[in-house]
Amino acid sequence: MLRVGDGPEGPPWAERRGKDARPARLWRAIRERKGKSEGMSGRPKSRAFAVGLGLVAAGQLHGGGARADTEIHVSAAEVASATVVVHDLRGELRGPLGAPRLKVHIGSLVLSRHRYRNVALRCSGLHLAPQGVRCARGQLFFVQRMPLAFQYSSMPRRLKVVIAPARGESWGLDAQFRTTGWQAVVDVRNGRLERLSPWLGSRLPHPTGGRVTGRLSVLGDGAGAVRLGADVRLAQAAFSDASGLHAGDKLSGSLHASAVRVLGRWAWSARVDYRQGEVFWQPFYLAKGGAQLDAEGTWGPQAAVVSAGRLAMTGVGSARFSGRWNRLKGRLQDLDVQASKVQLAQAYPVFVQPFYAGTALGNLVLAGEADVRWRYQDGRPQQFDLVLRGASAADKSHEFAFQGIAANIPWSRVAPTAASIRIKQGRVFSLPLGSMDVPLALKGTSFRAPRLTIPILNGQLAVNSLYAERGKNGWAGGFSGTLSPLSMADLTRALKLPVMHGDLSGVIPEVTYRQGRLALNGALLVRVFDGSIAVTHLALQHPLGPAPQLQADLYMHRLDLGLLTRAFSFGSIQGRIDATVDHLDLVDWRPVAFDARIASSPGHYVREISQRAVQNITALGGASPSAVLERGFLGFFKQFRYRRIGLSCILRNGICKMNGIKEVPNGYVIVEGGGIPAITVIGYNHFVDWDVLIDRLKRIAHSQGPIVR
Repeated sequence: MLRVGDGPEGPPWAERRGKDARPARLWRAIRERKGKSEGMSGRPKSRAFAVGLGLVAAGQLHGGGARADTEIHVSAAEVASATVVVHDLRGELRGPLGAPRLKVHIGSLVLSRHRYRNVALRCSGLHLAPQGVRCARGQLFFVQRMPLAFQYSSMPRRLKVVIAPARGESWGLDAQFRTTGWQAVVDVRNGRLERLSPWLGSRLPHPTGGRVTGRLSVLGDGAGAVRLGADVRLAQAAFSDASGLHAGDKLSGSLHASAVRVLGRWAWSARVDYRQGEVFWQPFYLAKGGAQLDAEGTWGPQAAVVSAGRLAMTGVGSARFSGRWNRLKGRLQDLDVQASKVQLAQAYPVFVQPFYAGTALGNLVLAGEADVRWRYQDGRPQQFDLVLRGASAADKSHEFAFQGIAANIPWSRVAPTAASIRIKQGRVFSLPLGSMDVPLALKGTSFRAPRLTIPILNGQLAVNSLYAERGKNGWAGGFSGTLSPLSMADLTRALKLPVMHGDLSGVIPEVTYRQGRLALNGALLVRVFDGSIAVTHLALQHPLGPAPQLQADLYMHRLDLGLLTRAFSFGSIQGRIDATVDHLDLVDWRPVAFDARIASSPGHYVREISQRAVQNITALGGASPSAVLERGFLGFFKQFRYRRIGLSCILRNGICKMNGIKEVPNGYVIVEGGGIPAITVIGYNHFVDWDVLIDRLKRIAHSQGPIVR
């Protein structure tokens, strides 16, 4: 038995001279290499061990005539490189010289921070020859038991390794070494992608399933690799990362790539064919395949460059692009994207919607075709051109919709431009809008529209001095306008409300938007029901968010009760009222607080109220007048006279605190009688649930009747 390093004299053939002197020279090389490595760290390094084992085997062949069997042991406490660390390495060559058995055992193997224990290599019937070594029936114990075959030849120097972890699966390496350079080819057939996980860093997504078939090739010289190639096909691949922000499932496709090193930089080209499967790469989600990517460029110490690229997606469109990534600063330096005939219905959910989730812009349905040009340079957008043809946009909540959109919007950071937008028709809620032209003057991060006319039914909304600009605190803007008279009958029918009569018109003072807040500077004046409404202190927080909040004060002057009540199944009231709503607070368009009061307007006018109106007004106070009206002589009258009407509600925490014209025992006066026949209506409930109160407005409550005097 021979142990490497046992005794200075070496094995019996170490002292041979003349024709058989080569084994001695080999042994001296082993001793010198082992001594140097021990002098460096006290433990043999990887190259010393590998060369030692190979030279011992070659020397044994030259001295093979002396012995029929051989037994060689080699060991190392640690073998280390930049990416691999081996502890407790032991090698053994034993048996007849024609076909000895090879055993290699590794106590601990560390690959890319993953530790594996008790890794082993077995080869029975190892073939040793002066030209090389061959193992046809080997076994590799690495995570699992895998068949292995390898062959090394010295003339020329070539190493072949084939691992077959499972039936139909193989991983092969063919490496050749010449004086002019070297070449390595990896062939994989139906390989399980999970086997690559130990070689990937913790920051990268790791494969969790699927198969790979293909070839990787590397051609190099003394300075390193000079040419790379890849031809790979994936089937049913899956991957994920620890954060859950990157994942894929049932992916199938192919990669063809090549690269050549020229003057310290890599010139590369690649084609990716993504045929099927799901991919989530925050924030993008691709539900199916049908995409091809072709690109070429360079990779150097300072920058990664895509000189020409093209992305085509089935049903979406195609885009050409180029760009530069600054590797020294770790940021995007330049990017130029040109997309043509993009189908908005398919492109929007993939490339736009993820950035506006939870807002109105993230809840749209788009259709039509678009051309897009986007240029990014020196860390900032420089140009954006958008052309729309036959486009439409609708909100999934049915709050608005626009059809027949044609637009040409050129934007430049440095030069003023003019944009034009034409909309054939639209809708806000159920209110129809007519055709409109929107001229825009663009300059930097601002735009203006001197005048915009929006047809609404038989009238129009004229918007003046519309402007918007983006600053350090986000978008800001404003406008003013006027509303020409609209038929209330047409308006209420369009909004699917009870038909009301009269006209609606108004003046809109300056409206501003800043830091997510829409505010009214001045009073919004509206003429309706032959009276007027003034809205002041109007403010709307997060108008495009999921829960807008509106605050305002309202003052209503001399509204005609006849026009107002005629539209509802409320009964007839002749007269006029003033009303105030102070500190109105709506969240998601539902009232959460206000101080409201209605009262008869001063002046001389007819003041009459019908039985039906008396019943409904009383219902607001928690009683019903029907029984008294039917039993008494007042039941013969259809109309009653009154002196004044008054009712108030202070809403807090879902409860309405109610009151009337004045307090009376056990209640409050809602309608104060006057004239003949007169009627006084008294309410009894001071505190009413808001939802119950709304329900009372929809039906007549059959409960305690009013006191009729």
